[in-house]
Amino acid sequence: MATTALWKVVSRMDHVIDYVIDENKTIELQQVLNYTTNEEKTMEHQYVSCINCMQHNPYQSMINTKEQFHDNKKILCFHGYQSFAEGEVTPELAHQIGVELAEKLWGSRFEVVVTTHLNTDNIHNHFVLNATSCIDGKRYCHTKKDLYNLRTASDDLCRQYGLSVIEEKAYQSKTRQQYYHKKSLESLIRNDIDEAIKVSTTRTNFFNQLQFEGYEIKQDNTGIALKHHAHEQWIVLSSLGKEYSQVSIDNKILSQQFPISNKDIYSKKGFDIQPYWQKYKSKELKCFLKMYIGYQDRLGILPKLNNKKPKYSKELKLAIKEMDNISDETILLCKNNIETFEQLKQYQEPLEEQYNDLISKRVQCRNKIRRCPESTLKEQLKTEAKSYTPKIQELRKQIQHCEKIKERSLRMQQFELETQTINEKGRTRL
Repeated sequence: MATTALWKVVSRMDHVIDYVIDENKTIELQQVLNYTTNEEKTMEHQYVSCINCMQHNPYQSMINTKEQFHDNKKILCFHGYQSFAEGEVTPELAHQIGVELAEKLWGSRFEVVVTTHLNTDNIHNHFVLNATSCIDGKRYCHTKKDLYNLRTASDDLCRQYGLSVIEEKAYQSKTRQQYYHKKSLESLIRNDIDEAIKVSTTRTNFFNQLQFEGYEIKQDNTGIALKHHAHEQWIVLSSLGKEYSQVSIDNKILSQQFPISNKDIYSKKGFDIQPYWQKYKSKELKCFLKMYIGYQDRLGILPKLNNKKPKYSKELKLAIKEMDNISDETILLCKNNIETFEQLKQYQEPLEEQYNDLISKRVQCRNKIRRCPESTLKEQLKTEAKSYTPKIQELRKQIQHCEKIKERSLRMQQFELETQTINEKGRTRL
């Protein structure tokens, strides 16, 4: 007995990318792909199949299709599921049925990612369907007839493999929640809210999590309301109880502790970054320290959550490559309590003086070596020259970090402005 659903995914492409990779989640195409292929849910990609797109990078395949046909429509893709009754199907069979279903319905014209999730009592498949056809560039319509065809095709496959099927009358009289969870719509929404709170660090992040699960969100005089993709009724958050008011939800999100993993890069460098991250969250940091810690917080580098994978946005990929330098620069700022350009200048100038002095001494030694006829004295001079090298290298590295802080801080400022703009637009839509 399997139930199905399919809903559209809209909003910014970079947000979808973030969520599907399973970071903080916002709503976009790559985000959906990352969520559905989460290794913890699919046993390290054992149950992930790509139809008409690259196995190693389905997102890029879908983007290439959109660019090829100049498709920049609002609906980016469709996200759906096929959920089986508890204990009725094995992961292998569930995935096989999911792939056959996707091939039958969309395989002739569209790119599809099929994954099987094992993280709940009910084994279920997820589908990510590109809204743009890779054959002719035409759009997927997603009508009531399409939903009916999805359910019918799923039922046919269940019968073929000897699984139970919800008959038509039973299907019309009961909802998916009554069959599988025996919960009311409000109970289902409470459960989804609780799950979204667990993986959220901000209110925007919380709403993005719900949007990814297929909820529509609106705000009016009565407050914030949600509508589940399988129901027509809007549910106001405050009607779910005091603990589900917006204030209570915000407090729950803020009260969560997200300890930094012992395996993060700062621990490897023997530096405890946690106190500085906590100061950032309590708004005690200023200027450079606030900018550096905030930059890593927004990218998902801090805090490094044990239960999440980092979001591989373009910005984060670049940041990961530079993470060793970013962490060294952060440690330099923290240890020396540098908050402004003036303080950075005061710290850098003595370093440059020491550096130039040691370079000069090493050059003098090397000049003496070339003129020295005695081998014993020459060896002593070589040893002396070499003794300057480690300190020179360390000073050079420190000076480079200072210069990089000046350069990187400008990019961070731009990044912060862009992120704030995105969040403000998201709040405006809500």
